[in-house]
Amino acid sequence: MFLNFPRKSSKMAIQKGDQQHHETLNVIVQFLEVAFHSILFCRKVYPPEIFERRRFMSVPVQMSVSTQLNDYIIDSLGGLYDWMERGSVKRIGLNILDESTKNVTERFVFEVGLDQGWKRNCNME
Repeated sequence: MFLNFPRKSSKMAIQKGDQQHHETLNVIVQFLEVAFHSILFCRKVYPPEIFERRRFMSVPVQMSVSTQLNDYIIDSLGGLYDWMERGSVKRIGLNILDESTKNVTERFVFEVGLDQGWKRNCNME
């Protein structure tokens, strides 16, 4: 199952492009979720037995079946939607630590760069 954020009801009139904006944000957060799982699988951070093959947008991917790991990823990305909606996110990072020293051994950075103006330009007629 992939993260999906329900559309928030608002007292404000729904503007043209809002649905597209919401769906775009969902896809970005879902992409990050899949990317995190894929990185953890490919870098062998966790045993391969806790991953299973699934499809995301018709592409085969490896996703964890570990409740603890999935909850951690969901908790980590869960608040991202609201921050992205406000245009407050520039980069999202995933650090892999050495188990014994806790030093960062690898860093994956996703540059998002969504500002407030992108929502106005999201009308896809």
